[in-house]
Amino acid sequence: MVTKGMVIGKYELGRTLGEGNSAKVKFARDIYSGQSFAVKIIDKSRITRLTVSFQIKREIRTLKVLKHPNIVRLHEVLASKTKIYMVLECVTGGDLFDRIVRFIFAPRTVFCSLAQKVCNFKSKKYALI
Repeated sequence: MVTKGMVIGKYELGRTLGEGNSAKVKFARDIYSGQSFAVKIIDKSRITRLTVSFQIKREIRTLKVLKHPNIVRLHEVLASKTKIYMVLECVTGGDLFDRIVRFIFAPRTVFCSLAQKVCNFKSKKYALI
């Protein structure tokens, strides 16, 4: 169990920022520099299926090579017997899903602009891999 105040590597974990089916994201602070991070904690017992394991490996591999101001940066990957810890850049501004939902009810031009940006990103992303 991961608790507030727990230290993983050089990071002290704080409050929970989000939670999904197989992972939890916690706020973390570098003990030495004081810099803020988000740590994605993946429970290995929940990813025993081959497809999920492959997806996580692909996510880590992709985030390691992508360096772009609009993509969350992966700083470090740590592991224990039961968990995988992905140390990510801490981004403010809320949940991306919530922003997309707000755009759905926005004027059509705003939604089209967002869709175009996603398409441009995807074409550049696949060109890098």
